[in-house]
Amino acid sequence: MKPLHLVLLIGLAGSGGLVLFADKTPNTSIVEPATRLSTRPSISTSTQKTLLGDHEKELHIKALLSRATLIGGERDKKSEPLFTNQSWTPPPPPAQEISPLPPSAPPLPFSYLGKKLEDGRWEIYLERGDRTVIAREQIVIDDMYRVDSIKPPLLSLTYLPLQQVQTLIIGGID
Repeated sequence: MKPLHLVLLIGLAGSGGLVLFADKTPNTSIVEPATRLSTRPSISTSTQKTLLGDHEKELHIKALLSRATLIGGERDKKSEPLFTNQSWTPPPPPAQEISPLPPSAPPLPFSYLGKKLEDGRWEIYLERGDRTVIAREQIVIDDMYRVDSIKPPLLSLTYLPLQQVQTLIIGGID
């Protein structure tokens, strides 16, 4: 057993003895308040004034003011709030009139599958959803797109409702 353990064991035994054998009778005696002695020597009023001199103003107690006098009574609902938000970011630039964009063709709904050159004419195989479309020059697909030219690596289509030309990359000549 280490010396620290021995000291702790003796302390524990001592505190246990106090718990068991200490006086447990309640203290019912009444304690009278002690009279307070003045710590200041008594000085006459005229002597106090000469001792205090300029500091006499500091001892004067001012009257309490009402909250309405200090704050200004009820605040108007229309007045500024007492605490406002403060932001260090600069204000946004003034709003400008934005002219609406002219209508434009939607993105091409076709995916390129492949191409074939037969008798000097190109056939392009396109996928739209779950169906395959064979495109040749000057044909109209779904009354919406006209194939203008096939010159690998580009296929040029015109969106007919707006007469806008769009291109699709079909790869170079193999």
